[in-house]
Amino acid sequence: MVLLAGSKDAAPIAVTDSYIPLDTSVKNFADDPSPTPVVLEGFPMPLTDGNRIFYYHEGDLTGWTIDRTIPMGLQVYRTDDQGKYWRPVALPTLNEWEVRVSPDHIQASFHQEGNSWILLQSDPDSNGMVRKTLYRSNETGAGWFRAADLTEMIGGEVLRMSIQMDGKGFITSSLKQADVVPFYRTEDMGANWKPVNLPLTKGFDSVVSYLPDMSGQRRGTVRIDYYIDGGMVTEYFETTDNGVSWHRFDTASILGLEGDPGALNVIKKFLDAWQNHDSKVLATLWLGDQSIKGYDWMWASDRKIFFYSVYPPSPSTDSSSLIIGAMYNVTSEEGDDRTGVMAIGVRKQAGTDVWKVYFLD
Repeated sequence: MVLLAGSKDAAPIAVTDSYIPLDTSVKNFADDPSPTPVVLEGFPMPLTDGNRIFYYHEGDLTGWTIDRTIPMGLQVYRTDDQGKYWRPVALPTLNEWEVRVSPDHIQASFHQEGNSWILLQSDPDSNGMVRKTLYRSNETGAGWFRAADLTEMIGGEVLRMSIQMDGKGFITSSLKQADVVPFYRTEDMGANWKPVNLPLTKGFDSVVSYLPDMSGQRRGTVRIDYYIDGGMVTEYFETTDNGVSWHRFDTASILGLEGDPGALNVIKKFLDAWQNHDSKVLATLWLGDQSIKGYDWMWASDRKIFFYSVYPPSPSTDSSSLIIGAMYNVTSEEGDDRTGVMAIGVRKQAGTDVWKVYFLD
């Protein structure tokens, strides 16, 4: 989610996932008991004597800012009432470079409850080394402490970071090195990070990794772009154990999802037939006179279709129907590549054990 500044004076500097650092100076005048606040995304911002370098809001009530104030250093502000009251807390930095951190060198994983994290990074030194320190709050932002120095653990510059409230998370970095995937995982609140082992073909020159899409039931998908033999290859890998291990998606893994085995088997057959452009098999799986309306563009002769993961079915009290989302990638000779999610609904036929596909979306 990208948040756009609503104030004319607040120009976004850089986008890092869901966060937009802001270079906005807001002064608090002691002789004005109720100064006019700066409003961004509907949130009146805290008035400080510093320089606003980061802003994020979660939901309708909770917002966060990071301000650089003199002589206080970095201050983290949090509101839970849409900006009526902001609670300031000092970030316990130890180094001068941290206080002078550039707005586009800040990453954060903020949560309304429990743990939150802030990552600060330096500019590269003469040897190309980027210093990195990770701060954590386990008091919903009421206090912060240094969780780890990531300088030696993670090569290059951290490009993206996402840490769940339970302390499991991922980082991608800018490291460009042959046969090295700059994709890291933590399972101890960010104290330690280890490279993720992906089953890529050896001999690649470099890799661009993206943050995984974790969809529930310990499942997730990550996209990897790697450069080999002068060209770029995009692959998707799936996890079913919350990121501990990764593999290429196989439609057979659908049979391990929660749901009626008959329904899951029909969905597997449907995806296999769809990938193979097998209209005869599809005709046996449809309920009534269905069509591929809305997806007929996939069926051009030069299109190659593959499904690379699925969203597990949502819990439902209706045991006679089931819906999943299948993530697809479609390529063509003209280079018109597309990715998306196809919702597939199956329904059990009354008085039988037969399941049929009754809609696509």
